[in-house]
Amino acid sequence: MVQYVTRREFKLLQDMLNERHKAQQQGVSAALEAAEKAVNKAEAAAEKRFKSVNEFRKQLSDQAATFMPRAEYDTAHDALIEKMETATAARAREITELERRMTDAVRDLTTRADKAAGRDVGADEARGYARNSQTMRIQALGLAVAVLSVLATVLGIYAATH
Repeated sequence: MVQYVTRREFKLLQDMLNERHKAQQQGVSAALEAAEKAVNKAEAAAEKRFKSVNEFRKQLSDQAATFMPRAEYDTAHDALIEKMETATAARAREITELERRMTDAVRDLTTRADKAAGRDVGADEARGYARNSQTMRIQALGLAVAVLSVLATVLGIYAATH
């Protein structure tokens, strides 16, 4: 069954469709504008993020440029170790030489002390011998005087009796 529409109804339907079409176009335009704003904001945020990431990368690159390369470090480290080993060996030789000299000096001082002690003992013994010798002379002299005095007495008695 076919229904016919009047011009007035047709015009109303057409106006209604035009309004709907216009409203849909406005909605789509608004949605496209909102999407474009969102895309612009996302692009700005991404650009900002990439800018900070690029700054961080540049900072890392600058920092890495100041680092000493491994090969250069190894060379310098090996040279330092060799220098320390050489210095340590030289100090060990110096210490050994000082220990030898100190041992010699202690031995020399010990020898001198022994000789001095020997001289002191010898001098003490010589003084003792001298004292003993003087004492013996005094005793011999005393004995001689006693013998002479006994002889004089005996001779005096003999002379008086004869």
